[in-house]
Amino acid sequence: MSAVKAAITGASGFIGQYLVEELLQKGFNVKALVHKTALKIEDSRLEQISGSINSEDSLQLLAEGCDLFFHLAALLGSKGQTKKEFFQINAEAVKKVAAVCVERKIKRLVYFSSAGVYGKCGGVVARKEDDPKNPIDFYEKSKWQAEKLLQQFRPQLDILILRPGWVYGAKDQRTFKLIRQINSGLFFIAGNGRQKHSPILAEDIARLTLQAALKAPPNETYNLATETLTIEEIVQTIASALKVKQKFLKVPLWIVEPAALVSEALFFLLKKEAPLSRAKLAFFKRGKPLNTEKINALLPAEKLTHFSQGMIDTVSWYQKAHWL
Repeated sequence: MSAVKAAITGASGFIGQYLVEELLQKGFNVKALVHKTALKIEDSRLEQISGSINSEDSLQLLAEGCDLFFHLAALLGSKGQTKKEFFQINAEAVKKVAAVCVERKIKRLVYFSSAGVYGKCGGVVARKEDDPKNPIDFYEKSKWQAEKLLQQFRPQLDILILRPGWVYGAKDQRTFKLIRQINSGLFFIAGNGRQKHSPILAEDIARLTLQAALKAPPNETYNLATETLTIEEIVQTIASALKVKQKFLKVPLWIVEPAALVSEALFFLLKKEAPLSRAKLAFFKRGKPLNTEKINALLPAEKLTHFSQGMIDTVSWYQKAHWL
């Protein structure tokens, strides 16, 4: 019996790399769409295809002969992209992916959405999959739009939608910025620190993703996270992993937000990532706590890494890699 073949977009991204490794470890043949950066993985079962999710030719080549299709590629928006760019990549391209999956008779499309689709939700009470959606920024709105667009492809295509919490781990440059700033000692908490987030280690989300793809009933949606913590708990846990002993100042948002607006406008003109922006303040201002009862019921045997241990391991990797 031949091995199951899986296609994946966003393969060279942070989560994508972990998912490719998980698929290979579990005996899959993998076809990976890479845009700018090739994967540094040498395995005869891995076929890398250079292309774009906006190209139907690339998607057709990627999907050919595959059983599962994992769509992770997305525009995160760290350098001031426009609304049009967000919706073109995060929503319209998803329609192209789904259409190709239908044509190629893919057994299941696994779509990586975002906890951001819940949007403005109070940031304290954990959100369930069927709770109201109130996305705020272009990224969140484009991801929610993609989820709605995918509904038109059901039931001819089995679509599994995953909404991950805050994913962290070795090699992650976005989380590294937070860790580096806390390590510097020049860090403050914007707001009261009581908003909540639901972290999950990259290795764990790769494992959960594959197991959900194999075991979930048709056309389901799941939140993916390990636990829910306040921002203050997250910051103190990171500081503990770094062995930084410090009480962090809390600065009211009404002081920080005007500075973020100026920084964002200036760096938008420079086409560079702003060191302080509304998007970065959103982490402090709008929590994204996730209720994970549904995925825990599906995969009760999966042992996930607690944030305290996961952060110790992550910091250790950064130190050994001389990032810190």
